[in-house]
Amino acid sequence: MIIQLATTENQIWEVESFVRDLCVAMDKKQNIEIDLLKEGPDAEHIGLYKIIESCAEKYNYNTKNITLRTCNLLEQHSSIQIITENSSHLISRELKKQYDHNQPKTNTLYHFGRFIGRSNGPRLYLSEYLYRKYREKTISTYHYKHNNDYHRDNIGLEELVKHFNIADVSDYAKFLSYAPMTIDDIDYTFEKNNHPQELDFSSRLHQIEKDKFINLYKSFFVEIVSETFYNGNTFFMTEKTFRPILLKTPFIVQGPINYLKHLQRLGFKTFDQWWDEGYNEDPPSWSIHEITKVVDYIASKTPQELDVILDEMSSILEHNYQNLLALQKATHWNEFTSR
Repeated sequence: MIIQLATTENQIWEVESFVRDLCVAMDKKQNIEIDLLKEGPDAEHIGLYKIIESCAEKYNYNTKNITLRTCNLLEQHSSIQIITENSSHLISRELKKQYDHNQPKTNTLYHFGRFIGRSNGPRLYLSEYLYRKYREKTISTYHYKHNNDYHRDNIGLEELVKHFNIADVSDYAKFLSYAPMTIDDIDYTFEKNNHPQELDFSSRLHQIEKDKFINLYKSFFVEIVSETFYNGNTFFMTEKTFRPILLKTPFIVQGPINYLKHLQRLGFKTFDQWWDEGYNEDPPSWSIHEITKVVDYIASKTPQELDVILDEMSSILEHNYQNLLALQKATHWNEFTSR
C-alpha cells in the first residue's frame, strides 16, 4: 500500500487520515510505502516515526515492511527502509524558467535580496530585521496575506515564541500588517491544496512576474535564503538555493545545521573567505541571531566595496553555476554527501 504524506517543517498534514490508512495497512499485514511527495523533512522531528512505532506495536506489525520515500539525503532508520530521491527535478524546473544566467550585474544598488512566498518563524524574524534596520539597502518580497488560508497556517508568531525564545513579537506582528509586499501591485491568490508540492509557488510567481523578478538580481549583492526545512537532521536543496546559484549571486542560507557543509560535499563553494559562516553550525534558534551579525557586517560595506567583492567572487560564482548543471545530471547525490 502506498500512502502519500504531505508535511511542513513542523507537522504532518491531515495526520488523522494518515493514521487511519497506516492502521488499515498494518492490520492487513500489507507492505507499506510512505511517500513524502518529493519533500525532505526530518521524519523524527515531525513525529512520523513515533506514529509508525505506536501503530506497529498495536497491530504487531514488523516495521521492516515499511519503506519511506524522501528527499532528505540524510534520513536514516534502524528498521524502516529509506529510499532517498535527490532534488534534481527542482533544478530542471528552475532551468525551464530560462534565466539569463550570463547577463552581468549592474552597479550594486542594494546590499540584500530577500524573497519570501510563505511565512514561518525564522523567515519572519530575518525579514523583519532587514525591514527595520536596512530597508533602504534591501529589495524584498513577503507574500503573506492574513485573509488567505494558504498563508494563515504558516504565520510564524507562535513559532518565534515557542522555538526561538522571542518574548515580545509585537514588531513581527506589525511587520506582517504591511504584507503582502510584492514587486508590483498584483493581488496574488494561491490556494492551499492536499499536495503542496504541486502548487509550485515560485513557478507561478515567476509566470506572473515574468522577467521583473529575475531582473532584480542584477541590482543586489547577496540573497538571504530561508530554506524549506531547517530543523533536525535534514539536507534537502530546493529552488530557494538553486536560484541564486543559477543567477551567479552570493547567498547566506538560513537552514538546518551543516547545510553549507553538505553543499560543499556536493562540490559547491561558499563564502567564508568574505564573512563568517559559523552561523550554520548553530541550532536554528541561535543561527538566526548569528545571521543578523553577518547582515550587519555586509551592511557596513559601501556599494563600491561590494562591487570589488563580487569581482573577487566571480570564479566561485561561475564554479557553483557549472557544478549545479553537472549535479542536475547526476543520479546518486548520496555519493557526494558521504565524501
